[in-house]
Amino acid sequence: MADPGELRKLASWYRKFAERAGNPVIWDCRLRMAEDLDEEAGHLERVEATAPGRHQLRLPRCPQAQTRERQNGIGTNLASTPVQR
Repeated sequence: MADPGELRKLASWYRKFAERAGNPVIWDCRLRMAEDLDEEAGHLERVEATAPGRHQLRLPRCPQAQTRERQNGIGTNLASTPVQR
């Protein structure tokens, strides 16, 4: 199972990395990933508190990455479980 603390560190890295993006689409994508990582960390903490060891990591990708992957015939999720929004 993923560590919520590590996911939050990664989210922080994405936010800092977004500041260096020269393209607004990339900037937005990186900030969305940071938000998704924070959300997932919170979800992991809630699930672990109620049902230890019963969670699969679920993270969406940036819409631009999904489009590019679909065009290349590559899967769009980092995990087998899609995110429910």
